[in-house]
Amino acid sequence: MDKLSWQVRLMGLIALVLGALLVFQVFYVLPTIRTQQVEMAQAQQQEVARNIARELDFDLKRSEETLTKMAQLAAFRNMDLVNQKQIMATIIETSRRFSSLFVMDTEGWFVSGSVEDLSRYQTRSYADELFFSVPFEHGEVHFALPRFFSELGVITSVSVPIESDTGERVGVLRGGMKLNDLIESVANYPLEEGQIVFLVDNQGMVVAHSGINLSALEGGPLSLDSSDRLLVQAIVAGEIGVGGEHEHEGVPFFGSYAILESNGWGVVVEAPISAILAESNVLAGRLLSVNIALFAIALGVTLVFTRQITIQQRQAEEALRESEERFRTIVETTPGLLMITDPRGNFTYISPNCEEFTGYAQEELLTAQKWWVHEDDVSRTMELFQQ
Repeated sequence: MDKLSWQVRLMGLIALVLGALLVFQVFYVLPTIRTQQVEMAQAQQQEVARNIARELDFDLKRSEETLTKMAQLAAFRNMDLVNQKQIMATIIETSRRFSSLFVMDTEGWFVSGSVEDLSRYQTRSYADELFFSVPFEHGEVHFALPRFFSELGVITSVSVPIESDTGERVGVLRGGMKLNDLIESVANYPLEEGQIVFLVDNQGMVVAHSGINLSALEGGPLSLDSSDRLLVQAIVAGEIGVGGEHEHEGVPFFGSYAILESNGWGVVVEAPISAILAESNVLAGRLLSVNIALFAIALGVTLVFTRQITIQQRQAEEALRESEERFRTIVETTPGLLMITDPRGNFTYISPNCEEFTGYAQEELLTAQKWWVHEDDVSRTMELFQQ
């Protein structure tokens, strides 16, 4: 029984070690791996968001620089309307970026432009519009909210102040800028599995999206309002951050964002948490399967080993009982006196019929040991043992 208990304890220890290993993996290793994957995903998302923002900023600022340089030409500084129109017509012919160009005077009226018929734009003053007041009154570049035109696509406008040689503001140069190439570059940007990227203006409207065909929406492009999303709210508020975990339509996401320096628009890169943790979930499944298999193997070995030990012990106990039974039979049927001694001459067994021969009970003889045995007999017996 001691042998069986020792084996059972050993196998129990193995099972305990496997169980502790499983607990360690589930509550430490896997959470650590998940945390590392989320951190890696965040770093990768930040890099993508910033790269896209840099590319878009470069494109938008290049258009802004083109308008700024135009505003510094003599025809614009001196408000030479005839030469202005010629220059703007040339720019429109050679540029893929601008769809239209206009000049407004100090009162917000359109006075020249790249279009053939300017009269339809001269029905009122636009002095109360931001695209005029921001550059004229504050001397700042103004990017208008994007608009969709079926014949041109998505258009935004960029307005810059026009200053005379004396530094006095004499008007505003406004350029309509096509965003089709910019939108396509965002939609086709290479991303990791499960990731999406979208561009929003500073009101939360989606301008470009890698996972949605905005033209196929019922309301068309610029009809998808994402202002209810946590990261977009941060962009609209102008908060500089990196993003984090959030939920949209009941699905947990992890995303990062970057704000364009040129116009305050934002680039959001995100992916469902399930996609980010897909690799760790697969690893968790494999670890669980391996541990269950090891535990099952250990349990099977324990059962088989214990059964074999039990059978062997039963066989040994049965053999011992048979041996004892044979010994008892021999003792009880032997007519003479049977004695067993150890190598030192001390008797360890005396047959029960000893009282017939010696007059003493078995217990008394075993206690007294040698007193009734002749020393010569003991010596001769020990000599025989030694031979």
